[in-house]
Amino acid sequence: MGGPHPTLDVTTVDDGVWRVELGNPRQTERAGFVEGVAKPGDQVIALGNRSQDRTEKRLKAVRITIGEKRYDIYPERIQTN
Repeated sequence: MGGPHPTLDVTTVDDGVWRVELGNPRQTERAGFVEGVAKPGDQVIALGNRSQDRTEKRLKAVRITIGEKRYDIYPERIQTN
């Protein structure tokens, strides 16, 4: 996990490759998301805030789901209703 913020490049079926920015390394590791959790070919669901520049395929994640496992990087930012 490198600084300042680790990233994932996620290939989508319909929209090409998206850059998913995670939290700072400590925040990301506290969520349980560590090196090797996501492997090429894994299904990734990212919940977060899209770049204000709509031409960028970039998202700041608050939650990442890999398979059946959820990683809440910023749990206080997740709206439940």
